[in-house]
Amino acid sequence: MPDARRRPQLGAASIDQPFAGPTRVAVVELNPYHDEILPTVVYALNRLGIRPDVYVRGATTRKDPFAFASGLRFRRRSIDGRGTLGRWTARLRGTPARYGRYQLVILNSTEPPAVVEAASRIGRPTIGIVHNGNLIHGDPGHRDFFAAPRRTPMVLAPHIAATLAADPEPPLWLAPFYLGDGVLERPSGDGPTRLCVQGNIEPVRRDYEALLDATQEVAAERSDFVVHMVGRSSSAYGRAFRAEVDARDLADRFAFNQGEVSHRAYRAQVAGADFLLPLVHAGVPRLRPYFEVKLTSSMSMAIALGVIPIVERDLASLYGAADGAVTYDPGNLARSMRTALELRAAERAAKVDALARLRSTGLAESVRNLAASIARVGAVRG
Repeated sequence: MPDARRRPQLGAASIDQPFAGPTRVAVVELNPYHDEILPTVVYALNRLGIRPDVYVRGATTRKDPFAFASGLRFRRRSIDGRGTLGRWTARLRGTPARYGRYQLVILNSTEPPAVVEAASRIGRPTIGIVHNGNLIHGDPGHRDFFAAPRRTPMVLAPHIAATLAADPEPPLWLAPFYLGDGVLERPSGDGPTRLCVQGNIEPVRRDYEALLDATQEVAAERSDFVVHMVGRSSSAYGRAFRAEVDARDLADRFAFNQGEVSHRAYRAQVAGADFLLPLVHAGVPRLRPYFEVKLTSSMSMAIALGVIPIVERDLASLYGAADGAVTYDPGNLARSMRTALELRAAERAAKVDALARLRSTGLAESVRNLAASIARVGAVRG
């Protein structure tokens, strides 16, 4: 199959006027996950002229979320050791001295509850990125945290902000569309079309039954594709899924990773796919929050890496990605898989270009929203 994928390099986003915000900023991720958001946060800060200190755990450093973002400017700091979350936050108050006195703290994620509990003692202007928007009102810890002066939440997609639009000061959004500009291209040459499902195999996140049914239907007609499950499949459900693949005689149509891989390998595998399958369907009750208060990571990754999603029509519209996607109505996943497999090179290239435009505009708006959120908390140069 000819390679029609060209990933344009991203130009620098800018804001409408010179930014006069803080210069000493800490970005904090206390969890060994959610680190896929970090490159976008640092990217936006860099566009505002800020080189932050980024605090992560050793497990995050080893996975290296900045593997393809070598052009970003930041200082990597460790929060490993014997200290608890509460002890670590004491360092942000200026002791020991080498941590400085930050003018702004950005919590890369405010979950689980221990994070906002610990962060409540920081005593600095704070932006908290809330990954599940319903927590802003539904969790007492989050309500109390953001009710205090000089704190504001940000969410991860425009539709989440729209859900909270009735708030007196609705949260602004920052779309995690930046994973770097050095992601590997798909190699040219012959071979099966690669469809990718990213993320650990967990039934609460995706409609895997629909994937099995659609793959079985399409596989009865053709054998020129492979569905690569890029994520861990070692859980009980993952093992059951693999057993079902074997029971349906679909082993030749699926590929699985062995164990956990680094961010570099993970993103290269996703970027090397022809299409990405989010498998988020509004008709599945457990997945409905992804249309209201949660980010669909598959959609943000598809936009960030320029991989054409095969996606339910309403979800594509929610992300403004219809021009860059192969869409389907509920229940018609197999039909759209066939459509994707038949796309001509020029059609694929046009969709990749549409995703690149969406990425660029989304990141530019994210930079402006971050600047506005910094103004909300009153963080200034010192």
